[in-house]
Amino acid sequence: QRYKVKDNIQTIHTKYVLDGKATIAFKKPSLNLLIKCDPIQLKGFLQTLKLGMEGKDVINLRLNTVTAMAQKSKLQTKMAINRHSDYPIKVFPRYLQSLTIDNTQLVKLSYHICSLRNLTHLDVSNNKLRKLPVELGRLHLSKLVLHDNNLGEMDDWSFLNGSKLRDSLREFDLSANDLTCLPLPVVKCHKLVNLNLNYNNLTHLPFAIRRLRRLR
Repeated sequence: QRYKVKDNIQTIHTKYVLDGKATIAFKKPSLNLLIKCDPIQLKGFLQTLKLGMEGKDVINLRLNTVTAMAQKSKLQTKMAINRHSDYPIKVFPRYLQSLTIDNTQLVKLSYHICSLRNLTHLDVSNNKLRKLPVELGRLHLSKLVLHDNNLGEMDDWSFLNGSKLRDSLREFDLSANDLTCLPLPVVKCHKLVNLNLNYNNLTHLPFAIRRLRRLR
């Protein structure tokens, strides 16, 4: 089916666009079209639709394209970003459980990532991070991979003081970060099983590391 866009849309309901839902109310035929798909794809679709409504270009939006998006849209729980151009401009899918951002020259971790309450696995290897936001400590991460960054430069580990992160973290990779000593807040992560400190400049380990009773 085809739907005329220009001068034919009564309203667009975008209240739940972050959940991947939007409703388009047409004048002719008089019906409401409900769209369900990935939030990022949905935003792109609505931006294209807006161009058609404003008559800025000749655009042919087919319903079967939207339907295909909806069929593939099951809640996105995993995302891997390996190029800077793939990085979301605004938001990440809110139901993400696993996020990998590898080798993208990332210098700052977005606050939006710290608001992904379902996230349990975060891998930001091979970037240029010097500091992580304290809000990261609010997440229930079980695995945090920080391999090959510059975290030893600023030596700011306040995010590890977050009680939720301390109580959930089981795998922690701090390899290749120019560390000269083990960050003391690490010993508060009492559920740690795996701790990777390869390729640093450590000369000793703190006596307090004995507190990590589950470390293997």
